[in-house]
Amino acid sequence: LIPNPLQDITRAADIGSSRAILNEHSINWLMANGKCLDNIRAGVSTIPAAGRGAFASRFIPKGSIVSPAPLVQIMNKDAFKLDMYGPGYERSQQLLLNYCFGHKHSSLLLCPTTAVSLINHSRDNKNAEYKWSDSSANKVNDKHFLMESLEQLNSDPQ
Repeated sequence: LIPNPLQDITRAADIGSSRAILNEHSINWLMANGKCLDNIRAGVSTIPAAGRGAFASRFIPKGSIVSPAPLVQIMNKDAFKLDMYGPGYERSQQLLLNYCFGHKHSSLLLCPTTAVSLINHSRDNKNAEYKWSDSSANKVNDKHFLMESLEQLNSDPQ
């Protein structure tokens, strides 16, 4: 996140680049529209060989939002393929792809930008689900959006 114009770089250095380029909202606006991002935290599992995951920071009632998942769209998932050469090497992909949403017949990837990407699911004991926001601001709820090509999605200024 580099401030534009570059003259704002000093302000970004003082308050942080995200705050420098994003609109700050009032407490009232945040209470009405904000979503909590600290319901989960990243950590290492106590289950042997389970690795890292997302863990609740507090009690989260059933049916509640665990965490919003802002998504970065990656138009060509092949950009994450790695070519490794030498005996025993095969073409592989970056680990990031394990945490993104996509479809085998599309080059589009949607990658979460929060700790929600660390939520692990048990096939037998599911305790969370992903779902699209029902906010009217969510373009995915617009049937025309769902019919756009990747080129149209990539050219959309919003």
